[in-house]
Amino acid sequence: MNLATNTQQPAPARITLPRDHPDVQAAERAGFDLCLIEDNLNLPPVQRAIQHDRALALVLELDRQREKLYAHAQPTHTPAS
Repeated sequence: MNLATNTQQPAPARITLPRDHPDVQAAERAGFDLCLIEDNLNLPPVQRAIQHDRALALVLELDRQREKLYAHAQPTHTPAS
């Protein structure tokens, strides 16, 4: 068997949060999905940036649509003078 032909690198160790750390435990108690954080931390930085840009674009589009929807809304009452 020729080992020189095996050019695959071993998979890097997966990043996991220390479950015994007080801050991690507090986050779990508060309901944070730490698996999502760990999955994100294990992505290459470029992929994380792409996901961030997509999420930001979605939020900005939702905000534009909200403004468009409420731009024509009339107040339901007039302020007292």
